[in-house]
This record gives sequence, C-alpha cells and structure tokens, in this order.
Amino acid sequence: MASRANSATTKDADTLPTPGVIPRETVEDLTATLAEFEAVAQRWRAGVNGDP
Repeated sequence: MASRANSATTKDADTLPTPGVIPRETVEDLTATLAEFEAVAQRWRAGVNGDP
C-alpha cells in the first residue's frame, strides 16, 4: 500500500507548477481581493457619511 501512495504522490508532484508560480498567483489573487474590498469599503463609507 505504501508504494501505491508514493506512486500517486510522485505523479502529482510532476504536475506541480514551478516554485514561483503559486506565490505569484496568491499575491495576484490577494491584490484583486483587496481592491474589491477597498471598493466595498468606499461605498460603505459613502453611505455612512451620507455622500452620494
């Protein structure tokens, strides 16, 4: 059973992206999420302050 698990792990490792891809994509995703959050926060502040 152990060799079967190792075989699957090795197979999965072969499909992983290069080392810098995952962190770069994570930063891109977080940056986009932050921009969306900032837009929501601006709309919320405008509503709280009574601005149009």
